[in-house]
Amino acid sequence: MMRITALMFVFGGILWCLYQNQISPQNIVVGGVLLCLLHFCLGRLVFPTSLTKISARKCLFSWVFLVLLLKEIFLANLAVLKQILKYRMHLRSGVIAIPSELEHDISIVAFANSITLTPGTYTVYIAKQSRCLFVHCLNIDSVVDLKDEIKGSLEKPIKRIEAG
Repeated sequence: MMRITALMFVFGGILWCLYQNQISPQNIVVGGVLLCLLHFCLGRLVFPTSLTKISARKCLFSWVFLVLLLKEIFLANLAVLKQILKYRMHLRSGVIAIPSELEHDISIVAFANSITLTPGTYTVYIAKQSRCLFVHCLNIDSVVDLKDEIKGSLEKPIKRIEAG
């Protein structure tokens, strides 16, 4: 746990210096104090004791997921723009149920938020017992294809992070 805290402290310090756009002793001290306060206030919330060890592999998979999520957001924006610019919109919107294979609640929340971040879809409800997400989609051509696309592009990377 201490190694993770130190790693996050260094990463936060680098982000702070990049945000301030200069490296000076004052910025380093202020950033360090703010990071200590942030860790003191949110440490148990961000790193609950029930979580397994965070490894370099999980961090790498997290970065890969972030890149994939940004790609999906960009592609979804293009698809929605294409639908909007059509002369006649033939939208078949509806709500579909997507069963999730994720184990941890935080992973399911990340999956639901990822769906909501992509334009044209948003998570309406999460059934806690069955781990099923109800997702409203702007345009549904094929329910099976849409489920496979969402599960493959968004759930699969989160499962890799979970597995470590």
